Amino acid sequence: MHKVTSAPPDTVELPGRRESLALLDANIPTLAEKTRTQINGIAKTWQPDDFLPNLTNAEVAFEDIRAIQRQARSLPPELLVVLVGDAITEDGLPLFTSDLFTVRGMPSGKKQEGGHGPGDNLKQWFRRWTAEEHRHGALLDAYLRLTGRVDMGAFERSVQLFLEDGLDVHADGDPYKGFVYTSFQELATQRSHANVARLAHAHGNPLLARICGQIAADEAYHARAYIAFVRTFFQRDPDNMMQALQEMLRRGIVMPAHNMREVDPSGNVLQPGQTYAYFSNVAQQTGVYTTRDYASISASLLRDWNVGQQNDEGRWTATDFPGLLEGGHAAQQKILRLQGVIERLASSDRSQPIEPRDTSWLIKKQD
Repeated sequence: MHKVTSAPPDTVELPGRRESLALLDANIPTLAEKTRTQINGIAKTWQPDDFLPNLTNAEVAFEDIRAIQRQARSLPPELLVVLVGDAITEDGLPLFTSDLFTVRGMPSGKKQEGGHGPGDNLKQWFRRWTAEEHRHGALLDAYLRLTGRVDMGAFERSVQLFLEDGLDVHADGDPYKGFVYTSFQELATQRSHANVARLAHAHGNPLLARICGQIAADEAYHARAYIAFVRTFFQRDPDNMMQALQEMLRRGIVMPAHNMREVDPSGNVLQPGQTYAYFSNVAQQTGVYTTRDYASISASLLRDWNVGQQNDEGRWTATDFPGLLEGGHAAQQKILRLQGVIERLASSDRSQPIEPRDTSWLIKKQD
């Protein structure tokens, strides 16, 4: 008797995905808003250099660097910790991109006349998104270096570990789950950067406020495209899309750098989760990214995708969603019950106060 073996999970064909991705690919030129670079042109699109000292004039550059360091002295260490964590997250963009290029069901085949082939529109979107997003990590890395308050060697070791470890966002190679994740994550990073901008301004750091405000604007713009992608999936394959959304929310939307790590002064590499637990608590306590933000973002997505609506008392009810079968209806109800739980937990705000802790990222002594 021959032994029967099942295919690895990441090679199993998922129902409806190939057809949905083909529809999305065909409609990308009209469905997705153009990137800001396409609208403004590459010559007018912002670059990290627009915010940084011009080193061609040494005297002016040195004074600009001194100004950056004077402003940075007013930043609380907790805010710097969040900023470092955000920079590490942005530096993980290559991991995002490689995962998106390998989702199951991606259209493929021979190129047609004119050099266009199945999946090219979607892949071009990924590349353009990546090109715009790359600026975020590059700018934050340069800014952190110029503050004089961050141990860049420690920071770079954390980035290297993050890229080596990879990430698991629980999407299982499923494009439905993957685009739920990117929709949520773009909104989450937008919220985080916008809140850092607000706090930086309050602490007398207009440059950092401008930097994070610009990055937040990019994230919000990209989020709208990914939300539109998921809306397309809901229109073509509502039952499977609803079940995929329910599974993602049940597991919880993890942040990309949830396994970020540090190397302590003795050279020991901390275990995954230790650094992130501290980072996320600091983000919560400083108001940069809180459980209320998480609940607010998931609520906005449920409204955008017409999954449910809230009454004046805050109670969620299901919308009439065409095309749902028994599994989709059950998933829709589970989603709304789960959203209620998320909101109750957010309103209770059970996070613990920040305990003093040395982090390898920050330089303790300043002149």
